[in-house]
Amino acid sequence: SGQDDAGGGGAPAFVRGGGGGGVTVVAGGEWPVSLFDGSAGQTYIVDDAELQVYQFDDEDAAETAAETISADGGMINDVSVRWAGAPHFYRLGDTIVLYVGDDAATLERLGGTFGTPFAGTGASE
Repeated sequence: SGQDDAGGGGAPAFVRGGGGGGVTVVAGGEWPVSLFDGSAGQTYIVDDAELQVYQFDDEDAAETAAETISADGGMINDVSVRWAGAPHFYRLGDTIVLYVGDDAATLERLGGTFGTPFAGTGASE
């Protein structure tokens, strides 16, 4: 088919292998504005859904960053953020993933990998 199987070119495994087969991943480059200290942020397009992936030095750094996000995802580091859609924040180890939108398949894939969002729409109170 002419496609190489490099996947997302350095994308984290959960992005590449999210739903088992047929997942299209495109690395979208670095996010222009870092939401968190200590992580530049990388954008990945997974089956037309844009994910912002922030990888930190360790779990403690990711936890510290996660604590700066308000429960509804509308504030980060006491700065108000306007999203184009519903924000969903997930954390796994040293990584925070942000998905803005309401695509059911994307939310199902993220929920299957990360569980319930820790902040934003659908977060457990």
